[in-house]
Amino acid sequence: RIKQGEEPAHILPTSQTGDGRSAAAMGGLSTRQASRPLTAAHGAKAAPDSEEWREALRGSYVYVSGEFGRIGVYKYVDMPRPTLDLVQLAPLTAGTTSIEWLSPHPTRPVLYAFTCFWKVMSKHRKGDLRCGEVIVLQIDRETGELAQRMACSSLGRQPTQCILSQDTRQMVVAHYLDGHISLFDLDANGDPIPESGKVLRCPQRETGRMVKDEDRILDGIAGPLCHGVTYSPSGAWIVACDAGQGRLVIFPSRPGDGETEGAVVDVRAAAQPHGCLQAWIMKKYGGGRPRHATFHPSGRFLYVLHEMQNAITVHPWDDAIGRPGGALQEVSTLPADGAGLTCTIPCFYFLSGISVASEIEITPDGRALYASNRGLRAGSSIAACSVGENGLLSASVTQPALGSFPRHFVLLRGGRFLLAGLERSSALSIFGNADTPLRPLALLRLRGLDPQGHGPQVVRVLQAGGTWS
Repeated sequence: RIKQGEEPAHILPTSQTGDGRSAAAMGGLSTRQASRPLTAAHGAKAAPDSEEWREALRGSYVYVSGEFGRIGVYKYVDMPRPTLDLVQLAPLTAGTTSIEWLSPHPTRPVLYAFTCFWKVMSKHRKGDLRCGEVIVLQIDRETGELAQRMACSSLGRQPTQCILSQDTRQMVVAHYLDGHISLFDLDANGDPIPESGKVLRCPQRETGRMVKDEDRILDGIAGPLCHGVTYSPSGAWIVACDAGQGRLVIFPSRPGDGETEGAVVDVRAAAQPHGCLQAWIMKKYGGGRPRHATFHPSGRFLYVLHEMQNAITVHPWDDAIGRPGGALQEVSTLPADGAGLTCTIPCFYFLSGISVASEIEITPDGRALYASNRGLRAGSSIAACSVGENGLLSASVTQPALGSFPRHFVLLRGGRFLLAGLERSSALSIFGNADTPLRPLALLRLRGLDPQGHGPQVVRVLQAGGTWS
């Protein structure tokens, strides 16, 4: 199945990539850090061999999306060597500049895609002001191919994350550029009901730099910018991350007709930014830019990922009132010595090393937590922390991402494996977490995805048997 001239996946020995380069060289971190001893993130005793991760992907379809404005559908093929065969490049709405999020329906062969029409730093034009779209895609169970079933407005600009309620009767969508959080009821087939759409808003600060909508659409830096949403484990609350103003906004999951603004809780990380670009953004606009958050399965703790500071803060959670407490702990997601990060003369901050945190995920058993760091002229890496019964984290251990910009990742088999999408490398990297966390296992190339080499912003895996990751 490997086409002539194409390169199959790299199967990685413990410290080498398939082409003979060290994992440190590919990820941009120092050899000392790439080979540092790792402690087990969760108590599995048996080390996974190469056959186990291949078994985990055998018969799977992989769906990826990003700046190329289409969804790539790949089938994992195990013979003669592990590779991803391109099945389909599913086109979406004309003018789409990116698809920044994909959400699978947990029980139906349905994938939700969220399109965006915004162009970074473009001139203010009518086309840039269009709301994003929610596109419902039907999955062919035999071939994995996608067919569009319906589409409707997402009721906000640049949708960046979506969650479904546990009973799959509600969809919540976060929007970056205008700070909107839209709620839709879902019908029995899993389709959003456009007439049910309701918009909640991250409120603008009463003091500080006021930002008009048209200005925010041009810079994408200041003002209410909602990048992530999550449900509390009870399902009673929606927690939104306002990256533009450095705070969380909490809404009841079933707000009344008059409830459009939530309760605001400032969340700050104490860590200093590790690059001049991050320092400039924080100084000019304020805040540590909380990007995404995740709850401990017990519902007692909330973990917030701070993008510009590459840090995680741990907060107690009171579900009775829907509020997090002050930070109990702060943990860096970067290597101990910040390898690959530099800070040069301020007027040349764009030439300095940049690393920004991107994704955070906790295992279903609540014993391990992972985060990713996107490096530009710096090392891209994945961080792992073990989680104590008191909700606190161990110091993070890191591994090179085996490529550039791990924007999104998923956990397979309850966290036994981690599969990361490398946005600037057009590839997926796979790590094992059984004996030690983040043991490099393989690098799977995404052939034919984008002529310019843009890789996935989001990755989803439909495993054999219909289970999603």
